[in-house]
Amino acid sequence: MNWGITMEKNNKYLSVKSAMLLASFGIFGYTAANANHTVHADVVPTAAQSSSAAAASSNVDSAQAAVSSAADTLSTASAAYSTASAAASSANDALAAASSAGVEATPEHIQQVQSEVNSQSDVTSSANDRVAADRTNVTNQESAVNSAQAAKTTADNAVTAQQTVVDQAQSAVTSDSNSIDAMNPTLIAKNLTDAQNNLSADTAAESAASDAVTSASAAAASDAAVYSAAQATEDSASDTMNSLIAIENTAKAAYSDALAAETGAFDETMIAAINAQAAAATATKNAVDAATVFMNAQIAANSALATSQSSQAALTAAQDTLATAQQKVQDDQVALLEAEQSMAVLLAAEQQLADDQATLTSEQATLTDLQTTAADRATDLANAQTALDEAENQLVSDGNTAATDQQELTTLQRQLATLTQLAQNLADAQTAADAANAALDQATSAYASAQAAYDEALQNYHVAVAIDDAIQQQENNNGNTDNGGTTDNNASTGDDSNSDTNGNGSTDSNNTTGVTTGNDESTGTSQGSSVTQVTNSNNIVKPAKVEQAVATKVTATPVKKMTTNKKASSNALPQTGDANNNEVAALGLGMLTLTTLLGMFGLRKKYTN
Repeated sequence: MNWGITMEKNNKYLSVKSAMLLASFGIFGYTAANANHTVHADVVPTAAQSSSAAAASSNVDSAQAAVSSAADTLSTASAAYSTASAAASSANDALAAASSAGVEATPEHIQQVQSEVNSQSDVTSSANDRVAADRTNVTNQESAVNSAQAAKTTADNAVTAQQTVVDQAQSAVTSDSNSIDAMNPTLIAKNLTDAQNNLSADTAAESAASDAVTSASAAAASDAAVYSAAQATEDSASDTMNSLIAIENTAKAAYSDALAAETGAFDETMIAAINAQAAAATATKNAVDAATVFMNAQIAANSALATSQSSQAALTAAQDTLATAQQKVQDDQVALLEAEQSMAVLLAAEQQLADDQATLTSEQATLTDLQTTAADRATDLANAQTALDEAENQLVSDGNTAATDQQELTTLQRQLATLTQLAQNLADAQTAADAANAALDQATSAYASAQAAYDEALQNYHVAVAIDDAIQQQENNNGNTDNGGTTDNNASTGDDSNSDTNGNGSTDSNNTTGVTTGNDESTGTSQGSSVTQVTNSNNIVKPAKVEQAVATKVTATPVKKMTTNKKASSNALPQTGDANNNEVAALGLGMLTLTTLLGMFGLRKKYTN
């Protein structure tokens, strides 16, 4: 028989099947021997049964229970097989997909990509090092630019401050120049020259006037001396004259006195009077002479006085002229002083202008130096900025290169990760497929074992039923008669199943209803005295077991179809017949006993193996 299950055929299964085959032949022989006997469904066996019949009936019940249990086990194994088959198919499909997707995920290719990743990693690391160096350079250049900017700012501030100083110096020079212009240097110079000329002229005039005063003074002094001498002479003459006049007066008094005395004493007094007269005449003459001298001295004195006064007037005029000349000289000196002061102020202003101009020149020179320094600092800043720009450009360039290298590295890393993942997926899929196929093998083996157990239980059940039928018929042939039971004219024959199996495996019979479960697994439930469960395993497919070859090719074993073609039939216990031949019954019982023993021997051999 072809059970449609790919599995190892052990000796124990051959022994069991051989026993089952012998038992089946015995049953078929018994059935053929009793084919001409009618079995009535409504025949009720006698209540009293032998111990053999009771044991046979109990064996039928036990066999029926074993069939039911084996059917449940087979149903469970079938469901597990279906699940394992689906899982194996899914795992093998996943393995095929993983093999197709990971066709390039070979160790050699992965190693090649890993080498490329390592090489590109070195390139990227070098590029990143250059970028880091560029960043350091940019930072240094930025510091240089900041320093240059600070230096330029300082220089610019110094230029600005110095420009302010220069502007102030220029303002001072301009102010000095304006002040000098306001002084009218030409007029000051003219006034100074005029004052100097006037002073020179007036000084000369003063000198001449002074000389004139000196001459006049000498003349006046001389005339004064003459006048003094004349005055002295006049005084002397006046004194002499006064003295002589006194003498004259004295002589005249004496003469008068002598005259008076002459009256009383003529002789003597006469002489005295004459003497006195003579003395008085002499004194008068002297007085007249003295008066003449005085008059002459007085005239001389008056003449000398007039000369002296004239000389004095000339001196006074000369002194007035000198005083005028001196006043002019003083005025000229004041004018000259003022002119000199103006000139001094002018000169001071000019000196201030010169100083301020010198200061301006110096400050301008300083400004020029500072401007040169500022220009140098600006050049330094420009150079630093250029260096910074170059460093930044280099950073951008190296950054772009590093980014490109990093992108390429990332691409390679992703490719490596993808290949690694594909390889891992393939390995996982292979592991899953191996596990699923192993589980399928186990489920297939379990299903085959369950199928064999079920077939064995079913055949044991048929054997038990046949033995029970044979024992009952034997007992009926030995004198068990009908107790007045009626016979149903509609009794069916033993092969009165008239089964109709549809695509879903449901079975209809006169006394049996079939309910199909699973993949065409039919469970027949008898409404008679016994229950038979029949499992049809048609269309149970074992998926191919996928193995990965060296080049990740998928190979599969051919799909095999598991079939157990069993016909659902009524397993109701056969009823007693109206007439049986005892000899035939004995022969059938012997055949049944022999086949039972052989079957039991086969079962024993199965379990002992």
